[in-house]
Amino acid sequence: MAAPRFFRKAEQKNQELGKSKRRKRSPNFKKKVQASRRWKKVQKSVSKLSRKVANQRQNFVHQETTRIISGNSTVVTEKLQVKNMSAKALNMVALFTP
Repeated sequence: MAAPRFFRKAEQKNQELGKSKRRKRSPNFKKKVQASRRWKKVQKSVSKLSRKVANQRQNFVHQETTRIISGNSTVVTEKLQVKNMSAKALNMVALFTP
């Protein structure tokens, strides 16, 4: 199953909110400038969107793992070391094997 692209679906909305946020007065702590009320409002919606995407990802993982576990009586995992499977590692093994 292909992984769903939750962030890709929310990317357009994220760009719109970011553009909207750039138009507002942002906080500057060095110059002691407070953020405008509207900047805070847009920032709240940006973080809400990010939280929504994070929750969608977490929910997807939970549903998939639940589906796998309920469909099988035994589930086995294996910890693979990807660096040992690279082409460079295979060349090194070929050099040192007698």
